[in-house]
Amino acid sequence: ILFGPEAADSQSRHGERVSVRAETNARGSYRFSGLHSGIYALRIGGGDYPSVRLDGIPVVEGHEFSLSTMELGPPAALRVQVSPRESHTAVPWRVWLSPASEPYRAMETKETSEDGAVMFASLPAGRYVVRVESGGGDSSAWLEEREVIVDWGDEALFQIDVNVCELTGRVLLGEDPLRARLRFIRDGSG
Repeated sequence: ILFGPEAADSQSRHGERVSVRAETNARGSYRFSGLHSGIYALRIGGGDYPSVRLDGIPVVEGHEFSLSTMELGPPAALRVQVSPRESHTAVPWRVWLSPASEPYRAMETKETSEDGAVMFASLPAGRYVVRVESGGGDSSAWLEEREVIVDWGDEALFQIDVNVCELTGRVLLGEDPLRARLRFIRDGSG
């Protein structure tokens, strides 16, 4: 699928949104015709194969443009091992996987198994951001964030050690306990 011009996911001329599709032949060749000038993105994928996206492809009306041959490999897998195995509340960790180019758009979110691990399979090669979140619901919080690079065919193991402490206290209104929601924010300076 070819997306553009200038847009994240659409071809636009006179305001309409269009995506252009093509399929490769037996030799892996493809052709997109009748494109308007602009900067495009190309998404490649099929079947169980993970999709790959190439951004910043310039197209000028009336000219022919050829991309170099794209050699893809077998999908990668990433096993994330979180230590300790569970949060201080005995709840599994939640692990988020995002493309490094869009670190706050989760591709996949999983909870750790009993051994503190999650497996992300069928990944294209690339840079990813892995985040570990504690607990769940209202008490969830980002604890660790790391970038990882996987290559075609890798079955990479990525270890994240979460260093946590427990903070306790009481909230009173006068002398009476007050039911309240609390948010504890790390300022990033330390």
